[in-house]
Amino acid sequence: MFTRKSLALLAALLLALTAFGCNGAKQPENAQSMTVQFTWNGNGGSLSSPSPQLNIGNIPDGTVSFNVKMKDLDRKRFDHGGGTAVNDGTGVIPVGALKNYKGPQPPAPEVHTYVFTVSAIDANGQVIGTGTASHKYPGN
Repeated sequence: MFTRKSLALLAALLLALTAFGCNGAKQPENAQSMTVQFTWNGNGGSLSSPSPQLNIGNIPDGTVSFNVKMKDLDRKRFDHGGGTAVNDGTGVIPVGALKNYKGPQPPAPEVHTYVFTVSAIDANGQVIGTGTASHKYPGN
């Protein structure tokens, strides 16, 4: 059975996650949908591989930076990290720009699916756009 205190703590946690999102930024319901594209192009096979180039489209006006995360859909507990990149207006996050990134390295002969989630952040720290792209590794 849950105690009153544990239920109150759970409710507070759920409220905080809803209000601030899992990455700490407020995410409004009207966040714009962005397109995200990437290819591995040799940027893999090692946890120390540089992050691939990410091409982002339909970027909302007012975007000052991007928050990027990569997840292995086949090993969800492993944190591949990501990072933050300044929006320079080109829609491109260059190779190696994500400093907290750990490249794909599934155990041989496995093929894993990896997904990048990109959030557009405005000057107030709010998420104003989101997009995802996924590919298998090895492979494209």
